[in-house]
Amino acid sequence: MNGERRFGKTVLLWVITLSVPVLFVLASVWGYYGYKKLTFPAEFCGSFAQLDSDVGWVLRPNAESCYAMKDPEESSRWVFRSRIFTDRNGFRSSKPGAETPTGAVLAIGDSWTFGYGVDYAESYPGWLSALGDAPVVSVSSPAYSATQALVLAERWVDTLEPTALIYLDFGFWERGACRGETKPTWLLKPCYWVAPATGETISVVPPKGLVARAAALGVLPGGMLGAGEDGWNYFLISRPATKVLGLLARIGIIGGIAHDFRADGVDRRAIRAGVVRHLQRLSAAARAPLVFLDPLDRYADFDGALAANNAVKVIRVGKRDWERNVIAPSRSLPAPERHVPVDGHFGPGMNQLIAKLVIQILEERPSRAERKPAARTGG
Repeated sequence: MNGERRFGKTVLLWVITLSVPVLFVLASVWGYYGYKKLTFPAEFCGSFAQLDSDVGWVLRPNAESCYAMKDPEESSRWVFRSRIFTDRNGFRSSKPGAETPTGAVLAIGDSWTFGYGVDYAESYPGWLSALGDAPVVSVSSPAYSATQALVLAERWVDTLEPTALIYLDFGFWERGACRGETKPTWLLKPCYWVAPATGETISVVPPKGLVARAAALGVLPGGMLGAGEDGWNYFLISRPATKVLGLLARIGIIGGIAHDFRADGVDRRAIRAGVVRHLQRLSAAARAPLVFLDPLDRYADFDGALAANNAVKVIRVGKRDWERNVIAPSRSLPAPERHVPVDGHFGPGMNQLIAKLVIQILEERPSRAERKPAARTGG
């Protein structure tokens, strides 16, 4: 009897001993992300996203929300508040439930295209719609990767029959970079993966049903915070879980996204090459010209590839033209017109300049009848 009692005490002692470091780590992680939640300076009027099996998330149809930011120097004061509405198919619009136009210009991108911190009318797609001669559909979401935006655009291109494509990339190609010796399967959003054996860059979507199964456990795709998922669940479950998956990808245990916001441990040029090929497929499927806004000249060495074997006109707007048409004239604007206070995204005046640049380029595009026919390709 005494031996059994001593054995039980020994087991209990080991359980307690081994539990202490585990509990310490959990307490530290939850304490850190709990602090992040309590000090998060932004506020949303509810989430405006919904899960998607291929894209990770898309904007919720007929959504009504808002995005506001506190003054870091005076937390009781809000420095801006923007309204967020989506149309009946989940594209940002000036009012909830609007019809999605066909024969429109597709503006493809992330938060810079979405117009984070401004109303839709003050985003560059909103200005483009108001000042141009064609309706505009904004295929974008805050925190999207290039892969997410292009997978979503590819889904809609046949239905919407766009007359032109506008793609703005300030570096969000980095968010869609995967690493690993084998094709990634631990994915909650799509990515570009470079196959080690061939060097080919492949667009990979999450395995069927994985996004829903993960969500049932409280784990949402990294980046959904930008679409209003700012609850305790996102901070205490989703963010730690995606950090663990990223760590496992970095040390080579799984293939996947090593970091939600930068290309970590990958062939960076190969990832950008994947974006270029995806854009070529998309523009060929749409049989519509592509205006590629590349303010940082990240794709300057792909001009030949963009023009080669492409059945439609591709115009890359690089750093020099961006400086001349957007940055230089914006210097005369008041600060809030240039950038959203505290947040840093483009303000209404900068977005208007971008729209005017795009209109200038589109006015020089060939008509649909003048374009060469292109064979429709798959994703």
